[in-house]
Amino acid sequence: MRLSLRTAGIVGGAAVLGLLLFKQSNSAEEPKVVPMPLILQKVQALGELHTARFTYQHVFEETSSRTPEDWTMYVPGAPSLIRASTRNTALVSATAEVEAGVDLSKATVRTEGGANVLVLPKPSVYRPKVDARINSSRPGVFWRDNNLALRAVSSMETRVRHAAMSQGIISEAEKNARTSVDTLLGELTHSNLRIVFE
Repeated sequence: MRLSLRTAGIVGGAAVLGLLLFKQSNSAEEPKVVPMPLILQKVQALGELHTARFTYQHVFEETSSRTPEDWTMYVPGAPSLIRASTRNTALVSATAEVEAGVDLSKATVRTEGGANVLVLPKPSVYRPKVDARINSSRPGVFWRDNNLALRAVSSMETRVRHAAMSQGIISEAEKNARTSVDTLLGELTHSNLRIVFE
């Protein structure tokens, strides 16, 4: 009788232990389910994310001159004479940084074909940061342009922004933003979520 009770106890204990181990192993395998509102909140909390930066150095000549008034068109040679006598020239060396990024605070979520889609805004190119220095300058005979340095900075901003756009800063910013969001979603262990830019 004592043997049968001991055997029953061993069998019962083994059954309870097996059940506990089964539950632990199952709970470890089950993926963590994170609600979509929480995921969207986490993404939006990243805010304005600068994800691409291009750097440029350039040496160029900046010029300016007074615009001839309309009446000078009726005097032969007057417009060209006015431009030549008021022409200012400067040799400028400049460095500039152009950044692009995504405002993740504007992210939204929608459902397509039973799958969740995270919609991110298209990347924006921010105003370039320019550090310009005038190495030498020559003022006009009848007009000195005191704003030539500002014109040089504005000219450099335009040049590097166009250069960055043509060299793919938008696609670079989009790729890096996708990587950042993918990393965040990986930490939340959420699957079946597609990312699009609109």
